[in-house]
Amino acid sequence: MGKTGRLSKSKKGIFFTIIAIMLVAILAIAFAPEEYVTFKDRMPAVKTRVDVANEYVKILRNSYIEASAQTSGRDAMAALVLYINKTGYLPNETAVSSTFKEIMLNGTINGKPVETYLDSSSSYSIMHSRTFFHKIGAIENASRETLLIETSFRKNLSDYELTLYQSNETGPWRIGVNITISYYVNASLSSWSITQTASTTFPAEGILDPLQLVSGANNISPVIRTNSTVWDISNFSKLIEDQKYKQDSSAPSFLMRLYGNLSTGSGSVCCGIESPINPNKIGIDINKCTRKSYIDWCFYSANCAPDAAGKIWNITGITTYTLEPKKFNGFKLDTSHAAAYNITGSIIGEMGPMTC
Repeated sequence: MGKTGRLSKSKKGIFFTIIAIMLVAILAIAFAPEEYVTFKDRMPAVKTRVDVANEYVKILRNSYIEASAQTSGRDAMAALVLYINKTGYLPNETAVSSTFKEIMLNGTINGKPVETYLDSSSSYSIMHSRTFFHKIGAIENASRETLLIETSFRKNLSDYELTLYQSNETGPWRIGVNITISYYVNASLSSWSITQTASTTFPAEGILDPLQLVSGANNISPVIRTNSTVWDISNFSKLIEDQKYKQDSSAPSFLMRLYGNLSTGSGSVCCGIESPINPNKIGIDINKCTRKSYIDWCFYSANCAPDAAGKIWNITGITTYTLEPKKFNGFKLDTSHAAAYNITGSIIGEMGPMTC
């Protein structure tokens, strides 16, 4: 039993090593931009072909589809934000999902490459080799050349259902994608006809804020969350200087910013984010009286106007109307946000036409 058992374990080890090598090769080939390495002439004959095909289908279902949706989704969102910078907010949530879907799957908007809507000076193709269709095309070629398995994916937009969302599951700093996909795998000795819904998320952090872009701010920053959790005048001043973001249930989520949903009372409980405006960096005229709260979604909309008592405040140690280091020209805050950032003890005189 000892010698036979060792041989049996040795054979199993060799078998699983071969499978692992082939699957890693498939993923490496599929993610390579344009070139594919052909192994079929060197690939050892494997008697358990059905087992190999089963392992291939398993990794396809449980790993590759989701990984492709994640990377293509992240690139598509970056492209969508640049598109909105040129065209303005999309009309509604449905338009956001449908436009994102076309960019992610095919790299186009209304059938034209997304780059045609961007600056003519752009010398790169933002979705080149990054679309979902490109990635599943890569797996078709890789499986054929490496495993002699035919894999066929549908490549029409109408064949796919895609949901773009943020929720308690994603939180404010990630974006979720559910994609329903159908494909066929033929390994000669066995075949699979598969329809699956793959779910994945990708980070919203690092993507430019569409609210800033559409509003014409001079200094555009990506969405980066703050590490601060305790608020006082010092941490709030640093938040302004760094142009970072914090979660707030009254604020719009990242996805809501794509269609300009900044309405008071429609904030995202799970996923709202906000950032205070740094007037020193966005080119606000300090001689101009701007009677708005300098929280981004308040400042760039007609919302968060002075509260019911008609009050909006200067902040001691932050607001200035002369050029001073470590202070911010004309910065104001509404009562609600002053309380949220724990700086009500630093508010001074109501801002009105006679005082600004």
